[in-house]
Amino acid sequence: MKLVLKLVAGLFVLVLLGLGSLLLLVDPNDFKPELQQLAREQGQVELQLAGDIGWSLYPSIALSLPALEVLTLEGKPLASLQRASVSVKVLPLLSGQLQMKGLLLDGLQLDWTVPAQAAAAGITQDPAGTQTDQTLSPPQTGDNAMAGDAQASAPTFNIGSIELINAQIRYADPVSAQVVELRDLNLSAQQLISGQAFPASVRFELALFQGTAAQPQLVAATELQTQLLIDLAQQRFAATGLQLNVALSGTALSDAGLTKPLPLQLGADLLVDQAADRAEIAGLTLVLANLALEADIQVESMTVQPQLGGRLKLAAFDLKRLLAELGLPALVTQDDDALRRVAMQAVLTGTESAIGLEQLLLTLDQSRIEGALGYPLTNGAQRLQLELDAIDLDRYLPPPTESAMNESDKNQATASASAPRYSKAPLLPVELLRTLNLEADVGVGALTASGLSMQQLRLLVSAHNGLIELKQASGQLYQGSFNNSVTIDARRQPLILTAEKTVTGIELGALLVDLTELDRFSGLFSMQGRYQAQGNSIYDIVHSVDGDMQLELKQGRLKGVDLGDTLCRGILKLKGQQLPPETEQAYTEFSNLNATAKITDGVIVNRDLKAALTGISLAGDGQVNLPDETLNYGLSLAVLQEFASDNCRIDQQLHNLALPLRCQGGFDTDPAELCGVDTQRIKQVIGKATTQQAKQKLQQKLEDKLKDNDSVKSVLKGLFQ
Repeated sequence: MKLVLKLVAGLFVLVLLGLGSLLLLVDPNDFKPELQQLAREQGQVELQLAGDIGWSLYPSIALSLPALEVLTLEGKPLASLQRASVSVKVLPLLSGQLQMKGLLLDGLQLDWTVPAQAAAAGITQDPAGTQTDQTLSPPQTGDNAMAGDAQASAPTFNIGSIELINAQIRYADPVSAQVVELRDLNLSAQQLISGQAFPASVRFELALFQGTAAQPQLVAATELQTQLLIDLAQQRFAATGLQLNVALSGTALSDAGLTKPLPLQLGADLLVDQAADRAEIAGLTLVLANLALEADIQVESMTVQPQLGGRLKLAAFDLKRLLAELGLPALVTQDDDALRRVAMQAVLTGTESAIGLEQLLLTLDQSRIEGALGYPLTNGAQRLQLELDAIDLDRYLPPPTESAMNESDKNQATASASAPRYSKAPLLPVELLRTLNLEADVGVGALTASGLSMQQLRLLVSAHNGLIELKQASGQLYQGSFNNSVTIDARRQPLILTAEKTVTGIELGALLVDLTELDRFSGLFSMQGRYQAQGNSIYDIVHSVDGDMQLELKQGRLKGVDLGDTLCRGILKLKGQQLPPETEQAYTEFSNLNATAKITDGVIVNRDLKAALTGISLAGDGQVNLPDETLNYGLSLAVLQEFASDNCRIDQQLHNLALPLRCQGGFDTDPAELCGVDTQRIKQVIGKATTQQAKQKLQQKLEDKLKDNDSVKSVLKGLFQ
């Protein structure tokens, strides 16, 4: 045993003598020419050393480098370093332990440009010119026994400090025309011991340039502080008390309207436990001005069947104040209290095939939105299910101003004078529609928009690869209901639009009061329609729309005019008889009004308009040509035998006499000139309604009166004002 000890001691002394002799007899600076030659031959770079290399082998392997510079063979700078030093203890290495006094890199500068050919081929190239494929092989894993052996033999470390001072790194990609600069990078970590938390901090400025722009698109001034834990034996990695501060600026933000840097603050505790196959982010807080997001996120079974869970909470904040603090333009709304309270909370879920938000609750002032969002990772089909209790959209619109309204009138006048009525500008973003992959179900309890009130709204939308189907757009509206559907087929060129519309029992009076603030007409309105068109502009749709419709009005009332009395007075006036005083009754009732219409290439044709008034019948037929912007429609008003009025009476022989009217002209024709008595049909009416003798007398009188335009206009004014 003593002999063995003596042999070991002798060997140890020999090693010490050998190391000492090596240090005394060998000067690493003698190898500078060889190092420079190797750099040229193997790395295709020029290596320049401005001072002496210092080294030691025991008790620590220590290396100290002077200022150095790396250039291309053409003399272009690639990298430089002011100084560097590293010191590692020798004996602990023999037992798999890394004990280092410290590592220092000062003044590192690296300029890395990817050659255009290599970038286009998907190959990166390091500054020395070595090509590497970007595709990485997956790590090889073993069974539990092998993992246990790895844990048992996991190396440990004890490092006094790691310092990176004033590093500057530039990366350029000529293919994407992007340049990334990492400026003033400073990293510090002290007392790095495996299995124990140690302080670490980093500070840098990241700048992103695009193309040949002199100013960066984005600048991120970043500071990070945390307590790091690296436990190789237990396979645990943690960052506790993490505090990240980022100030964003650049042309991308200024172009978006931000007039000051965008400050972000993030705090969290991070943990990755490879042995338990889980990771978590606890106590995450993200603060932007007066906006604060809180979250806790966990991932279980990371490498087998990942299960994502957690919670998200966005505390109530004032959106208008947020915009002001960020230097963005203010949002001015009709209700100044709008957008003063915005909040969100949800449960985060996910698997290897999908992620989503469940139990979602959004708060917008007094409105609450509940629902869920989902995003399958396999096919990207987004899922949206939302229920909104009530909202008044008018509160969020900008307030109307007199100058804006005057300007709008001017623009409309200019447009009508210089531009066609139907725009040929695209209505829908076709390329975007073709990328949509969505299933949505949205319900709204009560909605106010443009003064109109709706209840129990339901929207069902399906969009896949350019086929967009609004399967249901239904709701309750002014004591009635509506149910519509629309299909947009953007897979074709030109795109095809089809629609079906059903309206049942809507009270027009209340609707028109809210819409126009005029209380002139009421009744229960119903209609059905089916339409199809093609194209992506108003012009295309108007010129291609086909379809049919049926409409009906029950319990109608026209306020402000007694149409029967007006018609009676008009006939008496045409006959030259004395007119009674105007009636005190200020309304006309419709027991029923119905019509059907056929639409072909934008031309609406109606042949069967009928309405029953008290003692009066109304009929109409004609067409509206939307492409030509013309109207040709005839109306017929007739006094029935049942007509009775204490105020105005006409001869028995004039009962059932129809007064034919014709509205004919362009959409821009003055209404006073648009409609008039149909002189071609008035003679036929007279002939059927009177005897031959009365016919001649009445015909002469009517013809004389019809020559008097003022008389005819006064009758029409009484009928339609």
